[in-house]
Amino acid sequence: MWVKKIKIRYFIELGVTVVVAVIAVSSYLMQSEGVLGKNVIEIVTKAGEQNDYELAQRLYEHKRVLGTATSAVDIETLIYPERKIAQEISRLEGLATQYPTYPPLLLQLAKLNRVDGNEDKVEEYEKELARLKVTY
Repeated sequence: MWVKKIKIRYFIELGVTVVVAVIAVSSYLMQSEGVLGKNVIEIVTKAGEQNDYELAQRLYEHKRVLGTATSAVDIETLIYPERKIAQEISRLEGLATQYPTYPPLLLQLAKLNRVDGNEDKVEEYEKELARLKVTY
């Protein structure tokens, strides 16, 4: 039993150490005059890919290195996960204009709009699904 506690504590301490090291390295890179914005973008992108949104957002807001390696929209959707939903809704609405009676598409739009808090759109898609006699 005590061996498990030691292992868990070790992994927690290791995780905290890694986070502190990443923050220290990124702070050094941002303050270093010889470092281009590309390096900071790489760090922000990597933090976003690792789901460390807080670090990525802090670095992004602190440095504002837009347009050097990747477009600003790509970085923002990576580090602000709530924007991914709006972007996906927009993409699917474009498909819905081409396939207005495709039930899986309408169902996905209803689900995403519910997550996004847009109840009017949810009701609209649910009415269309009911009209098509789709049960879900």
